[in-house]
Amino acid sequence: MKAAVAPSLSSLTRMIVALGRRQSDWNRQLHEEMSATRAMIAMLAATTDEELSALMERTNLRIEQMRLSPDHDLGKQQLELDLEEQRQVMARMERERGPDGDPEVEREDEHER
Repeated sequence: MKAAVAPSLSSLTRMIVALGRRQSDWNRQLHEEMSATRAMIAMLAATTDEELSALMERTNLRIEQMRLSPDHDLGKQQLELDLEEQRQVMARMERERGPDGDPEVEREDEHER
């Protein structure tokens, strides 16, 4: 009886070890993806106007650098989509913040929207 069970136990042990390795790989991949997601959220979740302005400025600079490079068509659309998304975030934050009270600033804000 013991001899008949041994191969099954050995096979079961190998299967458990393989599943453990697979789970370890999945956990590592999940951790890497979560870390990348957290970094992206932190970058996109700027909480102040100064941070958003700095993000917009960096994006504008990247777009200008791409235009000056010989490969300016590569990635240009994505950068411009990022810029438009950042403009929308800025406009939303301005709406949430409320009016500045200065008519000139309000006209500029409305023009940007």
